[in-house]
Amino acid sequence: MRGVSRLLALSALAWLAATPACGPVTYLSRITFGATGDIAELRATNAPKMAPYEWTTAVENHQRAKELAGYARFHDANNFAKTAQGAASKAKEVRDRRNKNNELPIFDPTDK
Repeated sequence: MRGVSRLLALSALAWLAATPACGPVTYLSRITFGATGDIAELRATNAPKMAPYEWTTAVENHQRAKELAGYARFHDANNFAKTAQGAASKAKEVRDRRNKNNELPIFDPTDK
């Protein structure tokens, strides 16, 4: 029984050592594996013209999340990353709907 209690103590110690790292781990999963890929996909599929408001929200929140993570404010960075992921998924929906219904993109007066 003594070996089991040592194993439990060691596993609890390892768990407690990893607990403070939850903010950076969540940030990495949301930004690196979530929002960054979504934004790259949107950029490649003409989403900035088809869903400009959702696109801008996703990009700006993504940038702000990276900025706050640079100051180790991971809780705030995670909140911005979550908003960026939501806006990116909304941009995908709007882009797909507009492509399916053959709608015109938003007018851009600077476009030649």
